[in-house]
Amino acid sequence: HTLYFKCKNASGEQELWKSDGTPEGSLLLKQMWVSAKEYHNMFIEYDGFIYFSGGDGDLYDQELWRTDGTPAGTELFMNVNEGDGDGSFPHGFFILNDKLFFLADNGDDEYIFLSDGTIAGTQQLLDENDNEFIPDNYTLLPTENKIYFAATNDDNDDGLWITDGTNAGTKFLLEYQSGSFSGDFAAVVNGNNIVFSGYDDSNGCTTVFQSNGTKVGSFQTLECDDLSYPYEMITYNGSVILNGKSAAEGAELWMLETEFEVGTDNLLLVNQLSIFPNPANDRLYINNSNNIDYNINIEINSLDGRLIKSLPFNNTIFISDLVPGIYFLKIQNSVTKFIKN
Repeated sequence: HTLYFKCKNASGEQELWKSDGTPEGSLLLKQMWVSAKEYHNMFIEYDGFIYFSGGDGDLYDQELWRTDGTPAGTELFMNVNEGDGDGSFPHGFFILNDKLFFLADNGDDEYIFLSDGTIAGTQQLLDENDNEFIPDNYTLLPTENKIYFAATNDDNDDGLWITDGTNAGTKFLLEYQSGSFSGDFAAVVNGNNIVFSGYDDSNGCTTVFQSNGTKVGSFQTLECDDLSYPYEMITYNGSVILNGKSAAEGAELWMLETEFEVGTDNLLLVNQLSIFPNPANDRLYINNSNNIDYNINIEINSLDGRLIKSLPFNNTIFISDLVPGIYFLKIQNSVTKFIKN
């Protein structure tokens, strides 16, 4: 293992070093400014390099640097903010889906960037409509294969967002105020399912919200009287342990047992798939105004994502054999929810 760190020499000049824990294995890489604040996640290893925020001579012109562990291989990787003496101060590094994510200021504002380790492959992340958005805080929350964050775009979509590292997969999920994904104010329960602290406008307090990565699966979980000002969230056996207070119990330690509906990515036709009646007893009818291919299969999934049945497409679906409850009907990239009475 190799440790990378910054320090100051006898003259008070900042330096970047690496060490294997022995005097002979400790090497000065470069005399330079290095940002290394733990809460900003400033150092990360990606594709054989250590990436970090650094400046060669000017404290206020810190940009994206990387090193291969040699003095010659310690160099500026990308000047995100090309303004003279104005650094982009990259930070908040994460690796997801084989891409390097970081936050940086390009001179206009701070945005999310991602990189494949090449200059051409280092770009600002846009939303699914190729619009810019501004993260509302310094925190990104990585899950199994997505990243959640709070942001605002030009259409005033302000609140919960999610991305898979592509513009097409960067979507607005839920409007809310003053939420945080930092430290103990959010928790990944499993997969891409999260709980987090958000502001309840109607009651004027923060309480618990949750998301499974879809719009329909992103909502306020509790009311302020049930639980307010949650923090120190951790997951344990599929539940969330947290501190908070209620009108009845006061400030106590709580265990929240969450239920997440099945999350489905890339829902291209959700608003175009029409079924009726809903709820239904023995059959559903599909409005095939979009001329869905009759050679495909229909899937019916349970609330927890289990496949219940798969059958050839038909405008009439018989469901009398299903146990009463909530189900998801999936046709290609279209998903809708129905209730079996």
